[in-house]
Amino acid sequence: MEFSEKWLKEWTGSDINTCLLSDQMTQLGLEVEKVTKIKNICTNLIVGKIIKCLRHYSMSKLLLFQVNIGNDKHIQVISREINFILGMNIIIATRSSVLFDYAFIKLIELKRLKYDGIICFCEDIGVINFDNGLIVLPSDLAVGSDVNKYFSLDDNIIKISSTPNRADALSILGIARDIAALNNLPLSCIKKYPRAVNMSEKLDILINIPDVCFRFFGRVIRNINVLQNTPFWMSEKLRRSSVFSSNIINNIINYVLVELGQPLYIIDLNSIVKKIIIRKSLKNETFLNCNNERSIIDDDTIVISDEEKILVLGGHINSCVSNISFSSKSLFLGCAAYNHSDIFKTSLKYGCKNIFTDRYERGIDLNMQFEALEYATDLIVRFCNGESSDITTKIENKKIFNQNLIKLYQKKLYNIIGFVIDSELVTYNLVKLGFKVTIFDQYWLTIPPSWRFDIKIEEDVISELLRIFGYSKVFSAPLTRHTNISYDDEMYTSLKRAKLYLVDQGYHEIITYGFVNPDIQKLLFPNITPLYLSNPISREMSSMRISLWTGLLSSVSYNQNRQENRLRLFESGLCFSYNSREQLGVTQSMYLSGVLSGYRNTLHWDILDKQVDFYDAKGDVESILDLLGKLSEVEFKKCDILGLHPCQSVSIYLKDKIVGFLGVVNSNIEKKLNLKGKAVVFELIWDKITFLKHVKIQKVSEYPRSVRDISIIVDDIVSVGEIITECKKFSFENIVDISLFDIFRSDKIGIRKKSLAFRFLFGNKNKTLTEEEISNILRQCILALKLKFKIILRKDILN
Repeated sequence: MEFSEKWLKEWTGSDINTCLLSDQMTQLGLEVEKVTKIKNICTNLIVGKIIKCLRHYSMSKLLLFQVNIGNDKHIQVISREINFILGMNIIIATRSSVLFDYAFIKLIELKRLKYDGIICFCEDIGVINFDNGLIVLPSDLAVGSDVNKYFSLDDNIIKISSTPNRADALSILGIARDIAALNNLPLSCIKKYPRAVNMSEKLDILINIPDVCFRFFGRVIRNINVLQNTPFWMSEKLRRSSVFSSNIINNIINYVLVELGQPLYIIDLNSIVKKIIIRKSLKNETFLNCNNERSIIDDDTIVISDEEKILVLGGHINSCVSNISFSSKSLFLGCAAYNHSDIFKTSLKYGCKNIFTDRYERGIDLNMQFEALEYATDLIVRFCNGESSDITTKIENKKIFNQNLIKLYQKKLYNIIGFVIDSELVTYNLVKLGFKVTIFDQYWLTIPPSWRFDIKIEEDVISELLRIFGYSKVFSAPLTRHTNISYDDEMYTSLKRAKLYLVDQGYHEIITYGFVNPDIQKLLFPNITPLYLSNPISREMSSMRISLWTGLLSSVSYNQNRQENRLRLFESGLCFSYNSREQLGVTQSMYLSGVLSGYRNTLHWDILDKQVDFYDAKGDVESILDLLGKLSEVEFKKCDILGLHPCQSVSIYLKDKIVGFLGVVNSNIEKKLNLKGKAVVFELIWDKITFLKHVKIQKVSEYPRSVRDISIIVDDIVSVGEIITECKKFSFENIVDISLFDIFRSDKIGIRKKSLAFRFLFGNKNKTLTEEEISNILRQCILALKLKFKIILRKDILN
């Protein structure tokens, strides 16, 4: 958040220097990222009043005025053509003035006219605003006074960042509360703006989603003039907060938002049919955006509508028809209280985050809404004229407004901070922060202020207390370390073995955040609903990962952009998904995942290198499973996996349960993730293959083994794994191994057919198998394959 230092000091009434103020904000948990001095400060600018127009230079489009600059001193000043009014207060620069970029000096040298000064426009003093650039000062401003004092041009812009739980720190009022509490300053009270109700008109409000929208305030304001200029002091404060808008109504709403932290709705009254309805969107419902483009929105999107159409989408995006324009004469002004997690999901889905949704997502002070509505009404009527109606109130969920009662025990406080704080000092500091405190013998019963709805447990209260008391006052103490012999868990032992193998194969282990970009995750898993964070660090880290592929593929893209053309990465970590059967509705599982991209080998003069493919990753996965003694129990089954190539992806089964996935990333996703070339990924759900196969010492057979080869023709859709599994069902104790050593495809053997050559290794621990026994086992295998897969022996065709 950015804001004007002078704006903040208007609330605290203090004259703390900028350096100390920055240190104090950082101490309070509001990290100061940057302090920017307002550049090119103009000097010797004075307030002047137009007495009369002396001359019009039509050729050069200039006007010569006589103005009063105080003490009845009249001078002649030059100006470009303007719509002036006699008695108008304007900014005058004389020969001793310094303007932005020395504009005054350049003008004198160019025109060579006889005058004592100029009338200043916005560009002359280095500010932006106003349609025609002319700055008209208030009529009650003293003629001859210093303009700098009025415009606060000797100001600093402070940029801070706050933690996601500090919703109150997104407003001038919230920051001022902390500064006032730290320095024992009286905080300026929020002014009451009782305004006479000029109309009896009311607009009905209907809330159809009480679990999402708890209450809604609103009023009608008619006969406004949107063509009025925004007061200079207001536009400058907003400009220094990096907030810009198109008209005075939007500026007023933004001003209230930055100052009080309260988002308000403004809807053109003429666009509303009968009533305001807060609801979820319907199936295939459309929305007309500000660019006059109509699009279909998803079901269950939060919308504000009338009886015919959607007026506002996703918390705070007006439609084309409901926006306030320069021709608007009447408006509906409203404010709502939402479940902030629902607003976050909506804004995330449509990529419509703005300064209003930011406040809704973090939460707002529900006790401030009525005052904010009155404050905005006062500003609108004061600067745009108009008549206002009474406020219509709709409350659907009263339970949500109950405040937390938290007991802060003396013993726990002293144990955590390491020393004793006087009981009265604890009470005094908590009251300064807005808490309601009742003292008991062994604890304080506290009620957090309405703007700190994030304070829910005893530790939160202690944290608040230490922010004001000062972490620097907490005594340092040596850490106590307890060393315990850890239990050698089989899951982590097997995981360590697998990771060491991958490192030996040239992989690099990476560690990524459990919070991922929901847009990337949705590309890979469009049909899985992820878990969203209530207070994310950023939008790019707002969703809990459901797979490690999101982080791995992002890392591949990052490294490829830095000329890395051979990548082998792996990661192990927890992934999260919904599960209604779990106590908290969430399942977390340990995963081991990897990705291969680029060349198969490092550059070598004697190797013709190729790109990695599906079988490189499959070989590594098989080696890991073999390391765990599971390979013989695993099946690779071809299937369509979202995000992977439909013809190069398999599911991994262990005892008829899916334990992993393997495949080539879909080419469409490769383009969207800016991947250069093929990427092959694998993922093993480690919790499901966690137990090690216990090693048993077995006697090595003393008897010779026999080898037999067969070549068969089978349909192309039949997998090699299915054939091997079927063969092992017969006389398993006599079949030591079955391996594929050749694949051949040709139209000569049939369309959509393939020839497979297998080598059987026969052996027995107790005897030497006879030729008849071996032939009998082989005949049984061939017969079973013929019945199940309709195979044909190659030798039968040749014969």
